[in-house]
Amino acid sequence: MSFLQGENITLRALEPDDAVAVWRMECDSDQWLLNGISAPYSLQNIMAYIAGYDADPYRAGQIRLMAVTNGDEEPVGMIDLYEMSAVNHTAYTGVYVSPEYRRRGFAVEMLQLIENYGKAVLKLRSLAARVSSANIASLNLFEGAGYRLCGTLKDWLLTPDGQNDMSVMQKILL
Repeated sequence: MSFLQGENITLRALEPDDAVAVWRMECDSDQWLLNGISAPYSLQNIMAYIAGYDADPYRAGQIRLMAVTNGDEEPVGMIDLYEMSAVNHTAYTGVYVSPEYRRRGFAVEMLQLIENYGKAVLKLRSLAARVSSANIASLNLFEGAGYRLCGTLKDWLLTPDGQNDMSVMQKILL
């Protein structure tokens, strides 16, 4: 098994054929307020992003991988490493699982795979995640995966329901 292949899913680079799946995931407005997005991406934006893919995560400062089921390669979600620091060997991570695939353990497996890849290949020392206090499922995901709360940004997010805190979760990989 490779660093990017788990028991149920494989993480792979985005392909041109993924554009519609990525567009659907990026346009899930239920996630916008939790992720700081204020407008949808166009399909053209997504196609340009995929076409301009830089295979050097440190040069690009990020890497986005598609999670597909082993066997039939059905896209179930995406995972990112972003704000990568070549100096500090740190990055933030973000996970998205399509609604129809949630609660099946895919997010946990995606995190484990990206952590293994980050540690073994990218030599990352630490990963962090920014999680809205309103996103209980994500808070539970990261806590269950060994991330610990290391800070809270009070009233960081402004939502239609009021202000939410932003939790910063961290996992030391070494």
